[in-house]
Amino acid sequence: MRGWREAALHSIACGNAPLTSPDREAQEVPEIAAGTCYGLEVHSRLPFRFLRRGAGVPLGVTEAPPTHAEPEGELLVEWPAKENAFVTRLYRDDAGAHLWVDRIGCFDIDLKAPWITVPELPSEDRVGALIWELLERPLPLRALLDTLRARFEDPPAEMADEVNAFLEARGLIELMQADAQL
Repeated sequence: MRGWREAALHSIACGNAPLTSPDREAQEVPEIAAGTCYGLEVHSRLPFRFLRRGAGVPLGVTEAPPTHAEPEGELLVEWPAKENAFVTRLYRDDAGAHLWVDRIGCFDIDLKAPWITVPELPSEDRVGALIWELLERPLPLRALLDTLRARFEDPPAEMADEVNAFLEARGLIELMQADAQL
């Protein structure tokens, strides 16, 4: 029996790249790839920022509410937390592989499909991720808040206070003169 990589490459060569395995329910994923990374052709509705153009082994990526606690399978490797990072562990069991990230949840990896189900993040983590994305370049606080408010249908009144606390906790606020160029 050949492995999933060989099966996927054979499937691509034959023009019929499957995104489900027999033991997995069909999940909605775009037929067109979002892009590639490390030879994997990512098919997902999730926003990825660092994908390239090209083709590769098809990989479905979906998001789902957490379905289980830390896995109990064989622990393959553990990465200890460093400087505000989370402890991360990689497990293996009959269902596949599972990447557990403390305080985030479990990334379930179906090696047969291939498919990754990522844990759905709470809304406050999504806002934090959006702030990090917007701060790739220096940005005045008012512009940051206006951009964040525009991304939400009904932004909470306390958004400015929460964003300010997020930035202050991470030392991301720099006071500048009003006429300073960004």
